[in-house]
Amino acid sequence: MITGEWRELAEFQCHIAKRWWDRGTRTEDPFARFFFYFAGLNALYYLWSKVDRIRGGAQDRPPNELRQIKHLLSKAGSSAAEVLGRARDSIEYFVDREPIERMDRRSQIRATTGDAGEGRAARDALDGGSDTDRILALGTILYLVRSNLAHGSKMDQGDDRDVVERAVPGLEAILNWSIGYTRSELREA
Repeated sequence: MITGEWRELAEFQCHIAKRWWDRGTRTEDPFARFFFYFAGLNALYYLWSKVDRIRGGAQDRPPNELRQIKHLLSKAGSSAAEVLGRARDSIEYFVDREPIERMDRRSQIRATTGDAGEGRAARDALDGGSDTDRILALGTILYLVRSNLAHGSKMDQGDDRDVVERAVPGLEAILNWSIGYTRSELREA
């Protein structure tokens, strides 16, 4: 339940998320849709990291974005199965393809190849974990896709286009749940 000091921020962040959701539903461009949906999700994972006062570990630093995403998605509980059902097309695609690589960990020598470790672990959890493990894994994969796009490591063609197009249904399902969850926590206050 969101009360007191966080209520105004929660209402504002929920409004932002809904606006990005609406904009995403009005575009046919999968890259724009992906970025709009991710902006909406960002508004809510930021909110929940503040409401729940999560920290990033050593020296009490702010949490990184992936930790914030996982924190929000860990709240799905019994709703995780429903979200995963709505994200079925994305899940099947990401389970069957090579892992998403972290392109920020590539070198000049291998400019087109990143580190697949994190993506491999997420793909494996997406394929055979509990519903909670699977929704966290999907969140990780979507974060890796966003990071690769936002930091200039992906193009709008070929496999990169396929990845984004196939990621959109999963991101849409997660954002839809996140908005509903946040609104329900505001209503209960």
